[in-house]
Amino acid sequence: MPTQAATTRRTATSTAPRTATVRALALAVAATVTIAAACAGGNRGPDESDYEANVRIPADSALRIARTQLQLHGFTVTAAGEDALVTTPRLLRPDLQGAGAELKNRHWMVRVETSRRALVGGSRVRVIGYLLPPPPKDTRVAGPTSQPATVITSDQTALFGEVRAVGGWIEDAAGRAQR
Repeated sequence: MPTQAATTRRTATSTAPRTATVRALALAVAATVTIAAACAGGNRGPDESDYEANVRIPADSALRIARTQLQLHGFTVTAAGEDALVTTPRLLRPDLQGAGAELKNRHWMVRVETSRRALVGGSRVRVIGYLLPPPPKDTRVAGPTSQPATVITSDQTALFGEVRAVGGWIEDAAGRAQR
């Protein structure tokens, strides 16, 4: 007949594989939830200041696609580092300028950044729009202005729609390239 210590040892060893399995299952579920959240995209809240998309292609390919899409839509593009590019300032479309003087003759530009996504593969594309300061009232003034450009946020609905549109072009083209 087994002793009490032998019975306890046998019970402990028989539950150890189950405990390890439960822990592994919990880790797998947590990893799946994390990956799903990462694949769902970036910040989509009321204070959005950029458009983020996760794509299933390498970061350098995503940047090439971004360059091509921007050029196809009439932007002039320059490199802004290894994993980023910027467009030259572009006049806002008349329908975005509105009736008020606030956006009359204003320019905007776009910055696109890509980064590799570790563990889950692919890359993240981030599109940021900038509204440049108004032109100087005195036409004799030449040179840089003392006012900085401002980031276009979701509070500026029509302008942020343009940032989303640019991000959508890139995300769609990256999806087609991945197939």
